Amino acid sequence: MLIVCIYVHSLIIRGTGLLAPAPLLTHATNVEPLTIAKVNKFAIIALAEEIEFMITGRITGVDVHKGWCYVGCRKCSRELHLTVPGFACVRCNKPHADGDLCYRVTLGIADDTAEGVFIFFDGVMTKLLSLEARDVDQMLVEKYENPEDSPVPPLIKYIEGKTYSFHVRLTSYDFTARRQPFTITHIICEEECTHLNGVNDIEAGNSIPLKPETVRISGVSIK
Repeated sequence: MLIVCIYVHSLIIRGTGLLAPAPLLTHATNVEPLTIAKVNKFAIIALAEEIEFMITGRITGVDVHKGWCYVGCRKCSRELHLTVPGFACVRCNKPHADGDLCYRVTLGIADDTAEGVFIFFDGVMTKLLSLEARDVDQMLVEKYENPEDSPVPPLIKYIEGKTYSFHVRLTSYDFTARRQPFTITHIICEEECTHLNGVNDIEAGNSIPLKPETVRISGVSIK
């Protein structure tokens, strides 16, 4: 498995200390720096194998048309289907499943070379905002019968323009549709990013130089 590391800026998010299902990433190997433009090429060549990498970039905006939440199964976190008696979970094969409101936010992240589209699920967004989705929903002035129909809360839009570091995993799911958003899986702590890049004194606002590397995956070169 290839693990790639992308560094764009050096302002790195710190952990909030929350016990959420998206812990800070604490280990990585075989680091190769890339730009987001190179990462976007993965979607073009549609690799079959699983790829993991890290990205540090500026959040350019929230896709308000994709919404911000869904009702997920309390057991498997998959989206529940609304039925006449309540909610059903296809994965758990339960016609009457218990559900929780979960984050699902589509964001743009950019560096100097390109912009990529990434999807943030419940654990990562809970870490970023220090609030669970149901708490954010309760803060909304206008109430909706179905929270999924509510507009993106201002609190989520607050992270626009900020720079963070994340771990990303690409699986076969990410290549099932053209321009499928890449899934953010973890927040990366500052200490780990410093170790991975070999820089001892990362300071906010200083850019980190990228090496002109060529990455080979299954015989395909990404320059």
